Amino acid sequence: MKMTQPKVAVIGSLNMDIVVEARQIPQIGETLLGDRVRFIPGGKGANQAVAAARLGASTSMIGAVGADNFGEDLLAALRKEGVDVSGVKRLADTATGVASIYVADGDNSILVVPGANDQVTPADIDQHLDKLKEADIVLLQLEIPVQTVFYAARIAKSLGKKVILNPAPARELPQEIYEYIDYITPNRTELVRYAGIGAGMTDATDTTVATDATGTTVATDVTDMSSPSSALNKSNTAHTTHTNSDFIRMAMQRLKELGVAQVVTTLGADGSAYLAEAGEVRTVAGHVISVVDTTGAGDCFNAALAVALVQGQSLEEAIQYASLASALAVTKFGAQAGMPTADEVRRFAAGTGLPQATTLGEQIRVKRIYETAAPEDGYRILVDRLWPRGMTKADAAIDEWMKGIAPSPELRKEFAHRMERYAEFSTNYLRELNSSPECAVLADRIREIARERPVTLLYAAKDPVYNHANVLRRWLLDQ
Repeated sequence: MKMTQPKVAVIGSLNMDIVVEARQIPQIGETLLGDRVRFIPGGKGANQAVAAARLGASTSMIGAVGADNFGEDLLAALRKEGVDVSGVKRLADTATGVASIYVADGDNSILVVPGANDQVTPADIDQHLDKLKEADIVLLQLEIPVQTVFYAARIAKSLGKKVILNPAPARELPQEIYEYIDYITPNRTELVRYAGIGAGMTDATDTTVATDATGTTVATDVTDMSSPSSALNKSNTAHTTHTNSDFIRMAMQRLKELGVAQVVTTLGADGSAYLAEAGEVRTVAGHVISVVDTTGAGDCFNAALAVALVQGQSLEEAIQYASLASALAVTKFGAQAGMPTADEVRRFAAGTGLPQATTLGEQIRVKRIYETAAPEDGYRILVDRLWPRGMTKADAAIDEWMKGIAPSPELRKEFAHRMERYAEFSTNYLRELNSSPECAVLADRIREIARERPVTLLYAAKDPVYNHANVLRRWLLDQ
């Protein structure tokens, strides 16, 4: 096993998230007093750089910020973690990327301005070739221009470097990029999109446990998905999965046919999966832990995977390590603040200081709003654009009405509760959920509430299975 310090080059985004919480969102021309504001360093690239550095890697960052206070704050946060930021340019005529998020009573108004992130160009890669030459592995995401990601991957491969692409947020990619990728790490929804095959097949998934909402779980053993009844080594914490392995295999194989060397997919409650040499799908299963903040867990997974691979671990071992690290990442608030150190991961793997287990899937339920409210419902959230017919607010007994996370009126009209369109509706609804920053904030709020008490997602449709609340619940657990 390689004992020298891993060297990781991260090429990606740096953002400042501005989260304002208030009792209500002001209307045009209105001024109100807010309750709280938080400035949270973020951006998938910066998050992954911090994670890699804390896990012991010599880490360099290539990206862009504005010549403003936010840019300086983001660079200072990276320097504090020991990240080399000499590859991050400061632009005098462009602001640092920001997400302005206004949260009030479950409703959100969000403006995302990529700013300097949109100005990361192939010329920046050429200017900092020394960082790619020195690196053992190059880590990429999709919050900077796709053409820059493509160029970086091609150059890195020409230098003989391993390349990991975390294909998030999901964007259109040139088919040629895949031949330059050693490891691509989509979640289940992204796997469907990039493989370009029937998304409806993902509905054929049945699992006996719920996820911790990170999209990744703590590794306890590796098992062949074709044998879901196989016993895991740690029976007290492991869980058995029942996954449509034919679909997963088909989608992964498709990406490999496009040129990717290996696909590592996070599967929510079903752990993480990859294709073994014989072509069978294998998963890393795990236990669920107490969650404080899920932001950045996927970024931690990718960084830890990179570090472990450079250290000479097998792919199975590297996925296990990444699952451990990303599980720890959700036990603290803030994406970068929550990234674990290598020592913390070692102690976690050894079973000391293990976070308290919880099952988020048992905390988030689905119920028709016309059914009688019950104490076990916990926090009752109406997830619909329209108020249910014939009900008063007292009858509904809701604690919160979240319109923003419900299907759009256009999508609802297309579906019109016609069962033959449910698979297509589910796919399109998931696409809306994955592409909306507002939905991401609302999802975090639902999970935050669920950490403290049960949450019931209320819907008005007649069918208990084919309704949007079930799609939403699955998405909440898969992220």
